[in-house]
Amino acid sequence: MSASGESDHTAGPTLRWSVEQRVAFAARRLYWDGTINRDDLMRRFGVSANQATADLSRLKDVYPDGFAYD
Repeated sequence: MSASGESDHTAGPTLRWSVEQRVAFAARRLYWDGTINRDDLMRRFGVSANQATADLSRLKDVYPDGFAYD
């Protein structure tokens, strides 16, 4: 999203707000702590293991060289 609220054409498809929040949380946790796992997302947002896995996959798509997914 740009400052004007319009979608940036380079950002790819728009995610739902809740997904954006989880992915942003995961990115911050990865940046500050150097690690993120499904349990972090499950505890913080009350999502299922499958949803947490999908969110981490989205994060990996955004930052392909940003972390190793184990």
